[in-house]
Amino acid sequence: MKRFVLIVCAGWTAAVLSGCATVTVEAPAGSPVALASTGKTLTRMESFKKWYFLWGMLPVSETSTAQDIKECGYKNVRVVTKMGVDDFLMSLLGIVPVIPCSRTVEIWGE
Repeated sequence: MKRFVLIVCAGWTAAVLSGCATVTVEAPAGSPVALASTGKTLTRMESFKKWYFLWGMLPVSETSTAQDIKECGYKNVRVVTKMGVDDFLMSLLGIVPVIPCSRTVEIWGE
């Protein structure tokens, strides 16, 4: 019985900390947006949240960056997806599948 509980706890921890959240990085249709080259310093940043149910398997909000980049108006961008502290704390509540989890998308640009 102890072994079963250990396996369930390990599986739950892996699901909560990894998840399946997918963010599609793409530019708005017909927009002349380019990816910033490595080493280029970009000074402006906008942050967006992408929301999911079931540990990232079911998106609640739009998972594409096209609308986000359009809102920013950047022509040269770098997109960073991460699990911030707030995202991590939300995922700890993920033992209940109906509690949403999130990922942070940072769009750096000029």
